[in-house]
Amino acid sequence: MQKQKVDLINVALPRQAHKLLNILAEEDRRSLANELAFLIEKEEERRANAEAH
Repeated sequence: MQKQKVDLINVALPRQAHKLLNILAEEDRRSLANELAFLIEKEEERRANAEAH
């Protein structure tokens, strides 16, 4: 029983934590990419409007 607890702590939990961190990192990257795309689009619109006037 003690060995199973040790295995759970040393193997299963770190794997789950690692998987969760990867998911969170992926969501952060996607979120940052979306934010960057939005800012680029707004800047392009601003420049187009400045050129039109």
